[in-house]
Amino acid sequence: TLIADQLFTGGNFGYKFGGKSSIGNYVWNDVTPNGNWTDEGVEFSTGIPNVALSLYLDMDGNGIFTPTLGNDLLLLQTTTDATGKYNFPISANGNDFFVLVDPSNFLPGGALEGYLFTNPQGVFYASENPTFVPTVDLVKIITDIDFGYVLPATLGGKVYDDLNGNGSFNAGEPPITSGVVITLSNGLTTTTDVNGVYTFTNLLPGSYTIVEGDPAGYTSTGDTQGSLTDNTIAVTLTQGQTSLNNNFFDARPTIIA
Repeated sequence: TLIADQLFTGGNFGYKFGGKSSIGNYVWNDVTPNGNWTDEGVEFSTGIPNVALSLYLDMDGNGIFTPTLGNDLLLLQTTTDATGKYNFPISANGNDFFVLVDPSNFLPGGALEGYLFTNPQGVFYASENPTFVPTVDLVKIITDIDFGYVLPATLGGKVYDDLNGNGSFNAGEPPITSGVVITLSNGLTTTTDVNGVYTFTNLLPGSYTIVEGDPAGYTSTGDTQGSLTDNTIAVTLTQGQTSLNNNFFDARPTIIA
């Protein structure tokens, strides 16, 4: 109740961003990696904690993430809990959003340092980072914006000049230096360095075939596996594994003869 000439300044109102809608779900260690935890119950226990995520409003409504241009507004930030789960409360109202796994996660000491993103596009997957999230309904509970990450594997080996042609390494046999072409079954290629060494890094865990192209003037005599052809090695890599003894041996035809 006010009296004449009274100044009242206590009519304050508090607001909290959010509503009956929400966006969220899961950041997990996709050890398989197939980009999907919904058909692999074991992976539900491998959530990654302390991953920083941000929620942006798509202010210009074009579905293109351009926060540095002022077109998308940072609304909320959170981190995943001990099980890898996260949640953003929102007021949907037909607005569109972006969920971003923050770049800081990949810096030294970050929750995702050294990890690779594994999610392919699909019904149960976040297709990219950031992920565009349209909300056409007034109330929408979105629980499928998931991000899978895995520690990459490394494989490599050496190409040797097989001086006695016996298909294996013997003391004193030198590497074949530089330029031997090595092809991986995922389509990657590399060449040996001056020490005869080849390396493939940042590989997803899985099964690979390594094929060596015979250098000019040489014929393959064997490799460290020995179960396939003399210039083919099959290897299965697990998360974070380093496999560096996949060696090939080549000899000049005169030695073999």
